[in-house]
Amino acid sequence: MKYFLKKILKKAVSAQIRNETEDRRGFSIIETLVAVTIASLALASFSASVVLSIRGYKASREYYTAAKIAQEGMEIVINKRDANLRCVAIANSGGTPCPISDYQQNLINDDGSDGDWEVDAVTYPTMGIATKFNKFNPNDYLCVTPPVPPNDPGGRYGYNCGAGSTPIPGNFTREVKIHKIDSTKLHVTTIVRWTSQGQSKQIALEEVLLGSP
Repeated sequence: MKYFLKKILKKAVSAQIRNETEDRRGFSIIETLVAVTIASLALASFSASVVLSIRGYKASREYYTAAKIAQEGMEIVINKRDANLRCVAIANSGGTPCPISDYQQNLINDDGSDGDWEVDAVTYPTMGIATKFNKFNPNDYLCVTPPVPPNDPGGRYGYNCGAGSTPIPGNFTREVKIHKIDSTKLHVTTIVRWTSQGQSKQIALEEVLLGSP
């Protein structure tokens, strides 16, 4: 009798241990699935954050580049205005004759209408007193001049940058509009446009330049 009781008790204990082992195995599988799901969600969230950060950095770089291009365009116009003023003032005081009689010449059109220019930091003749800037062409894209040893560090924006240069990624253009307010004032707008991730972007810089009739 005792033998049979021991045998029955042994079977019951074995069955209990087997059931607990199977329960633990099932619970471990559920835990693993939950952990994998959470890890996948976390990785997806991290990946999305990385992508957004990269896009944000790229957009910031593009706006920084556009701002530099716009500022350079404005400075070129200011330099030409200043050169025109000096040339006319010297001629009017009996000094070296000047090829222009009005400082606004070659900044606006000959008939007094607004100038719409492709201001270029590379095509030096267009920055001279006796010449106009090139007409704006939306299909011309800016490039950056490469360094030319020993004295030229490069880094200027132009349309004919020479060997070793390529258009800036994003196909940047610079349009400079110059409007005559009166004989003593010019309104200058520098517009920089580019393409980013299939979308058109632009910034504009405006300034009123003063002179003398």
